Amino acid sequence: MGKIKGHHIKVMADNLIEKKAIEFNEDLNQNKLKVKQYGLLEYSKKDRNKLAAQITNKIKRKNNPPQITAKPKNSYTRGQGGFSRDREERSKYA
Repeated sequence: MGKIKGHHIKVMADNLIEKKAIEFNEDLNQNKLKVKQYGLLEYSKKDRNKLAAQITNKIKRKNNPPQITAKPKNSYTRGQGGFSRDREERSKYA
């Protein structure tokens, strides 16, 4: 199974974080208990755990944003005749 969550899980997670952000943290097990206390998704333990996981991931991303690094420039570019080197490198061999 993949990590894709249903739209309703994402919307519920956003709403809970807006309303009760203080009560949730980066610990998945505590978030599971909080979601269970609120009586959300009582019919499905699986969906309740998905909701707690989504809340945990959103809070982790908010507290620790991912570091963006620059990608190294590729020396090969796509030209008319297939892949060719950059102009600087081509001029060395011409």
